[in-house]
Amino acid sequence: MRPFLVLTLSIAAAAAAAAPRAAAQAGDPYVPPRAEPRPSFEYFVARSRLEQGGVSSRLDGVGGRVLWPLPAGGPLLSRMSVGGYLTHAEEDGREPDLWHYGVQADMRLARAPLAGRVDPLLSLGVGAVRVEEPVAAAPPPAPRFDPGASLLTPLRDGPARSPALRTRTSPSLVPGVGARVHLLPWLGFRGDVRMLVDFRDGARRDLEVAGGLSITA
Repeated sequence: MRPFLVLTLSIAAAAAAAAPRAAAQAGDPYVPPRAEPRPSFEYFVARSRLEQGGVSSRLDGVGGRVLWPLPAGGPLLSRMSVGGYLTHAEEDGREPDLWHYGVQADMRLARAPLAGRVDPLLSLGVGAVRVEEPVAAAPPPAPRFDPGASLLTPLRDGPARSPALRTRTSPSLVPGVGARVHLLPWLGFRGDVRMLVDFRDGARRDLEVAGGLSITA
């Protein structure tokens, strides 16, 4: 998962850096999207840090979100979008399996993109975290001596048991900051740094860094 994460972020960052120069050389300046509200679909990769039982785990995952701009109704509402998100961190046998989902609101900090291309963002998500983790198995019982058994009798192992899994779901609050870089009228790159506040067994604060593509319908 780690090479995929690095490769995806590198390609997206390189595209974001190269797009303005390519557009300038082609004489085709960036044209802002049309004024009517249109949904955007975002695909991203994320790295988060999960604290549990005094042990810190780094989880790499993939996710997506869909956002709808609010109709113009004032200087603040016209900069806001709302929608939903879903993130899944895959299990690799040692780390827990994590699903994070909920609703999200974004607010653009500037009326127009900075330098014509960059939209700084504030975001707030409210949802839930579902963690599926293996439970430590109890030690096997000590073998009992059978006086009637021969020393040459082979030992028989019991059937292999898969580790038991425990699933826990808890509410979450996710504030964050980010930015969207417009590459084309319908395509952009978005990066976010979010604080995942998980209310399982008290408030836990885990940092998440994400980056990916934003496509406007």
